[in-house]
Amino acid sequence: MLCGADESAVNICEEVFALVRKNNAFQEEEACIAKGDGLVTKRYGMSREETFDKCRLCGEIVVPPGCSLGEHSHTGEVEIFYMVSGELTVYDDGGPGQTFLPGDVMSTGGGGKHSVRNLSGKPATLFAVIIL
Repeated sequence: MLCGADESAVNICEEVFALVRKNNAFQEEEACIAKGDGLVTKRYGMSREETFDKCRLCGEIVVPPGCSLGEHSHTGEVEIFYMVSGELTVYDDGGPGQTFLPGDVMSTGGGGKHSVRNLSGKPATLFAVIIL
């Protein structure tokens, strides 16, 4: 049974889970993420509170052509990426780049370093969740 149904969000009774409508998601553009190149768009699907303090990021990331997320690590958390559209090159712990295509899933954590770069001529969209 749905409670409090309205245009912007739907919450399930007893806070079992929350559903955030696409038009209600918070969006921001951020430059030089982890010393990467260019301007990347983040669309937060859910806030930390809406994930019951279990995720610090849950949303879509759009990486334009030529842009990147610089090398960084996740200690004490796990990051999961699902490639929605486009193509990215993923670098893991300084190794050679691997092509990341729609439908591919990647996880990283435990302090290992990684970075992501869009070497294609089209925007790339991935869905990312950082679990605490």
